[in-house]
Amino acid sequence: MQDRTSESTPASTLALTLGMLRESSRLVGRTLDLARTEIDGNIRALIGLLALLGTIVVLLVAAFFVFLDAMVKALAVLIGSEVVAALVVASPFLAAAGLLAALGLRRIARATRIVPLKARGQAALATGS
Repeated sequence: MQDRTSESTPASTLALTLGMLRESSRLVGRTLDLARTEIDGNIRALIGLLALLGTIVVLLVAAFFVFLDAMVKALAVLIGSEVVAALVVASPFLAAAGLLAALGLRRIARATRIVPLKARGQAALATGS
């Protein structure tokens, strides 16, 4: 007697191959659906966190301005003049703004100076003007 398991017919091989392809495509589809669901959840969570971060930044800026106003009011009670108190509270910020403006202007001057002054003087001497 011949052993039926040892012989393979082209029809059974084709049927097994088709079944394997069908099952593998179904598994790949399910895997892609799961990945899509997980990515959508991660994106939604990230958007929620970014919204919370934006809210925190807005609230911190508002709290900072309220704190500055409270400092001006408290100093105005001690000094007796709200204008002087506002100048005292604003002076560090004005100094920082002035320092940053000076640094920025210096960088702009350095970046826009294409030909150094020494070379300009030499060129003027060479042309005789």
